[in-house]
Amino acid sequence: MARVHALRLLTAALLTKHLPLLPLPSGYGPTRILHQTTSSSCRTGNDLRWSLGVSKRSISVVIPARGFTTTGTNEELEECIHEEEDAIKQSQVGVDQVGGDHRSIAKQVIQILQQLKKADDLQTKLAPFAGRISMRDATVIIKLMPDKRLVFSLFMWMKQQPQYNPNIFFLLAVVRNTVASGKWQKLEIVVDEVFAKNLVLDQKLFAMIIKRASDVGKVNLSIKWFQKMKDSGLQPDLIAYNTMIHAYTKAGMHSLAFSTFQDMQDHDVNPDVSTFGHLLNVCRRDGDVAKAKYVFKEMRQAGVQPNHVVYSIFLDIYGKKGEMEAAAATFKEMQEAGIMPDAKAYNSLIHGFAKAGMIDQATLAFHDLRRSGCEPDHVLFWTLLHMYAKARRWDEALAVKQLMQRSGAAFNTFCYDTLITAFFGAQQLEDAISMFKEMQRSSVPVEPSTYITMLKVYVQAGQHVECERLFDLMMRKGFKQHVGAYEGLLELYHKTHRIAHATQLYQRMQRNECVPTPSMFGMLLDLYTHAGMFPASELILQHMRSLGHTPDLATYTALVAAYVRYGHYSRALEICGDMKEAGLSVDTSLKAQIEAAGELSTPMI
Repeated sequence: MARVHALRLLTAALLTKHLPLLPLPSGYGPTRILHQTTSSSCRTGNDLRWSLGVSKRSISVVIPARGFTTTGTNEELEECIHEEEDAIKQSQVGVDQVGGDHRSIAKQVIQILQQLKKADDLQTKLAPFAGRISMRDATVIIKLMPDKRLVFSLFMWMKQQPQYNPNIFFLLAVVRNTVASGKWQKLEIVVDEVFAKNLVLDQKLFAMIIKRASDVGKVNLSIKWFQKMKDSGLQPDLIAYNTMIHAYTKAGMHSLAFSTFQDMQDHDVNPDVSTFGHLLNVCRRDGDVAKAKYVFKEMRQAGVQPNHVVYSIFLDIYGKKGEMEAAAATFKEMQEAGIMPDAKAYNSLIHGFAKAGMIDQATLAFHDLRRSGCEPDHVLFWTLLHMYAKARRWDEALAVKQLMQRSGAAFNTFCYDTLITAFFGAQQLEDAISMFKEMQRSSVPVEPSTYITMLKVYVQAGQHVECERLFDLMMRKGFKQHVGAYEGLLELYHKTHRIAHATQLYQRMQRNECVPTPSMFGMLLDLYTHAGMFPASELILQHMRSLGHTPDLATYTALVAAYVRYGHYSRALEICGDMKEAGLSVDTSLKAQIEAAGELSTPMI
């Protein structure tokens, strides 16, 4: 097979040089030629070197570059890889397909590598095999070795061998495994070796490297390898451009995504539906309807037909911007184009209707989804539940809950919290309590925010014992630093004028290193001043100011009124001065009381 490929390679090159206008015979042509690169020894002579790794050696053909116009396609390297893999591994057995000594050596090395605990021991363990492992053996070993982290160490060991003469298949195996392991500095060493041997990586492999870097959040590496591809003499193809645009989109570098699209057009690389899908995702994240319309126009001019993903993105953009007429028109266009809307498309449409308050239209769209045979997902159920709960349409909200439970969709923490919060907002306290008790009976975890809402529910419902029990439950569950829990219980003590309990709660907060809110300081000051406990009031005021909180008008007014009521006019006057410095106005009736007592000789305001 190696000889056949070499003959095809040479024949195709000669035919292309001398007869560039004639079609090549079947079996020849650019799909059999690997890749073109200017070799270091031929650059001054305008020659091109073509390299193809076959079996154990690399066959190179050097031809004059003058008049040579044919270039390879994206599939060439992948086809050659598959051919080599077929020669090495005819079945899933892998190493058993390699005959004779090769099979024995490969098996022995793989067994050693399986037992190897440290990469540093590789040199010693493989010493008996020095000079005996061919490139073909090494390629098989890399494909089958269990710990891929040792691939680079094996590569470096092979480089030290006197017979080291790598082919493209060995180096590709190293590159692929190094990319998968995310060893970027080591990857550069291997790729430099590829270039040093006058071999080239194709656009697909560069795209794989760019995508891998993007997947692990290293967009700077994506940019670096995209530029390295260009520097190597390869013009990015559609896959490479799409991968880079997606990387920019994912990293939030939206202007660079569009500039890459412009570069793509400048180099006459035709975009496809994935290209426009990535660009529309940029528009969705920016909420830019105008730019989305521009992208759609470019898509039409390029002759690319939108798919359900593109339509779904458009529906989402229009829905989030509240342009529901445009969304409905897009949905209709999608159906007329023969593209059946999926759950995402329906969800985008329904979410848009819900956000715009168009509940009846959202309901109709949901019924249309069910008639189409499309199964609603959990996101769609959440959207409907939130919509109906916010609108206080309880029957529909509870119907969605029942439908979720019948369809097997999880009625989770978010769903329960949505209904409990909505019932509390509508002052339907008994319904909120009933839903919370159902939540506790289920296996759904309860978030601190739900507990805090229920503390307020119990306070307003007058169920004080339940409120205290719930607070104790929160403490046992470890929510000792959630200020909302203390605030909810303090609300109860403030409402019922239980000063001793409020004081104990305040001290408990200090022990648990939980900082009170300004409203909590206000409730404590109100309790102490009304009871004439001015030393305690002053301590609370001092603590409040030490935390950088400034009393509001209501707190200052309550303090002044309390001091006036108990005849402490001088202190009331001092507080009035503090109010003036804070830019707050003193209540007229309080001012009159102080002036009548003869404590104020000059106007305060």
